[in-house]
Formats: sequence, structure tokens, C-alpha cells
Amino acid sequence: VVKMYIVNPPGILSLMWKVAKCIMDQKSQSRIEFLFKPEDLLLHLDAHAVPAAFGGTWTDTSGWAEEPEYCCNSAKTIVSIDYPKPHQVWFDNGFKCAPPMIHGTIKSKQTFVVSRTVTKPGTRLVWEFDVNGDVDFDITRTECAGSAQQGKEEPVWPRLTLNCLKMNEQGHLVCKEPGEYRLRFTNSNSTWFVVKLEYAVGLID
Repeated sequence: VVKMYIVNPPGILSLMWKVAKCIMDQKSQSRIEFLFKPEDLLLHLDAHAVPAAFGGTWTDTSGWAEEPEYCCNSAKTIVSIDYPKPHQVWFDNGFKCAPPMIHGTIKSKQTFVVSRTVTKPGTRLVWEFDVNGDVDFDITRTECAGSAQQGKEEPVWPRLTLNCLKMNEQGHLVCKEPGEYRLRFTNSNSTWFVVKLEYAVGLID
């Protein structure tokens, strides 16, 4: 989180914040700011980044937003019928069958890395995995050997903490540039228990 703006907070939240500030470091405090009018967002953000309903110029005409000027949808309860089917990501991305799942374990404070080398822009990187505990998951790209920027690493998928409680994680990424793509699974816990990982990763043009 770079900066979080909380607009028109309820009184109880403002009270909780006064308590939380006593145990929070200065850097974390600076990332959270309370605003009491939606229009105050324009004091901190460009107009094109603020929804029109709150005084900015941003509208969502993609069809996803129920009201374009609000740029969002109403809250919806997710039920089992909304879950993707196991292995569905492979068929959605052109695979004739799902690759076999591979087993692994991740010890406390360690990172498990799965690498795939992409040679052509536009290649799809597809993954599916299941874990029995919290893991931090992200993807980075590293320049291949022989490149002028060999070894330079950049993030291409944000780092998220995940736990597969109801279903496994599935996803894909269109690789815009060649390089070595590294899917990283990090066990940030400090317990003695290992995290069990079952995964499959594939490439398709």
C-alpha cells in the first residue's frame, strides 16, 4: 500500500485510529489519511483518478460498473457456483489437457521458485496451485543471459498473501517481453510447520 484514503469514516473508526497510532510506526501512519468529504480527494489525487461521483472525471464505461460515474459494483456474496472448476484455466487458455500437478514443500521463511523461460512476446504463462497454509505469491521477470541488462529483475505480478481454503488458485499472464519468469511462493510464517504446495505451470503461444 502506497497510500490509503478513508473517506467519511464512522466515528468508531476514527477512535480506533487514535489508539492504533500509539503502536504504529511513523511510516505506516503516513500511508493512511482520513478525509471527511469525497471532494477532498481532489486535494491529493489528479481528477482523472477520482470517480466523477466524487468530483473527479473518471468514469467506467466498460460495462462492468453498474453506474459509470461511481466506477464500482454493489457488493455480491460469492457462492460455490461462482468458483472456477479445477483445471479450467488450462482449457480457457488453449491447452488440450491440464498438465500433471507437482508436489513441493516450503519451510518457514523460505521461498520456493518455479522458473519458465519465455522466448517470444505474447506467450501466455499459466499456473494453478494449491497450498495448505498462507503463502506470499508473486511473479518476477529476469533478463536472459546475453542481454544488455542480464540479471535485472522486475515484478510482473503483485505479491499477495494467499491461502487456498475453498478452491485452488488459477491464473495466467501474457508475457510482453522475453526473459526468465519466476513464480515465487514464500512461507513467511515463523512456525516449525512446512507449507505443502501442489502446482502446475505451463507456457502456450
